[in-house]
Amino acid sequence: MAAALEELCSREVINHDEAIKALKKENETLEAEKARLAEDVPALRQEVVALKKEKEDLELEATNLQKNVSKAETTRDTAVQRAEKADEISRCLCEELEAEWRSTSVMQSWLKDAHEQTTAVVGLYSNALSQFGGSTSAPPRCGDVGVSLAWLRSHVSKLPDFVGGLLTLVL
Repeated sequence: MAAALEELCSREVINHDEAIKALKKENETLEAEKARLAEDVPALRQEVVALKKEKEDLELEATNLQKNVSKAETTRDTAVQRAEKADEISRCLCEELEAEWRSTSVMQSWLKDAHEQTTAVVGLYSNALSQFGGSTSAPPRCGDVGVSLAWLRSHVSKLPDFVGGLLTLVL
């Protein structure tokens, strides 16, 4: 039994030695991996710093974009308000233009009537003068009521002299 125990112990020692060799080999592999990873650490740190900087830049850019969006929204709102105001002004101007158009149409009708009345009064004036043996120059035929009225006023202002002359002849 001592021999079996000795053989068992020898196997245990051999297994133990092999386990130690395997652990040493694994330790060497891990040490090599550790050394390789240690070499990567400075580059990774630089990359972390660069990524942090990039993150800060992106956050700043996002903040600026949010401000730009806010400004754009304000500008859009202002533009919409101005467009609405311009639309209202345009509508009011169209209404005023329509009113002016109607007013112009009415005034043209009045002017036509005034011209007809002035022409009739000039005719009556000329006929009245001719009944008393007087005559007058023909009124201008320009169709302008103002010119016709000015002609009539200048001739009516001479009427007292004409009537005074007639009275002197009659008396």
